[in-house]
Amino acid sequence: MNRCIGLLVFISAFLPGFLAAQDSLSAPIAPMEPPLPPSSMSGGSAPPMTPFTSSTLLLVYADDESAITVTEPDGTSAVGYIGMEIADGTVIKTGKTGVEMQMQPNGSVIKLAPDTTFRVDALIGNPGAVTNNFSLLAGKLRMAAAKLSNPAPAYRISTPTAICGIRGTDFARRYDPGSHEDWLCVLEGVVDFRSPDGKSAVTVAGGNFVELGEGFVAKPVPASWVTNNFKDIRFVKARAPK
Repeated sequence: MNRCIGLLVFISAFLPGFLAAQDSLSAPIAPMEPPLPPSSMSGGSAPPMTPFTSSTLLLVYADDESAITVTEPDGTSAVGYIGMEIADGTVIKTGKTGVEMQMQPNGSVIKLAPDTTFRVDALIGNPGAVTNNFSLLAGKLRMAAAKLSNPAPAYRISTPTAICGIRGTDFARRYDPGSHEDWLCVLEGVVDFRSPDGKSAVTVAGGNFVELGEGFVAKPVPASWVTNNFKDIRFVKARAPK
């Protein structure tokens, strides 16, 4: 009798769990999620993501608009005008006028001195562009670059003699193939300055400059030197980003 009672207690305790397990096994199986496409996997063919928002470059000021020559990538030349959007591959010659351009949306400012030739090589947002790339072919410029969150340089300005890697900073660059005047001056921030072959390099902090005739050597810049060399690259309309 005692054995029978014990067996009934065991069955009553075990039976509900057994029935629940049977129900779960007989329930319809949910369909599997479809596999991820190859482009979303580590070995896929998706294009690399750029670390910054797409950039545009606008001409916002000129002492004399009629003196600006803008040459499109197809070789077509025209006179520049305020509000003009500067496309990749465009070459700007300032003639006898100073020119200011501003990047959107980050607000970085580029000032070109008179008698400067400048090319926009690539802006972030275009295929393969992970930095904003420019070339100073001759003349002088000043750039006040917005500080961006990514630690890698977001801007690069090249000449035949040296390449500037820029994060957020205020600096000026002069390159004159005729007179061989060739320098970099950093007012604020840091610029990575190197030769095109990468064999020579120096990190230039605010308050220092490099005269390439003396090699890739940074030294403190005298206030009188800044006064004399920044006269034609002061910002008139564009405002440097905070």
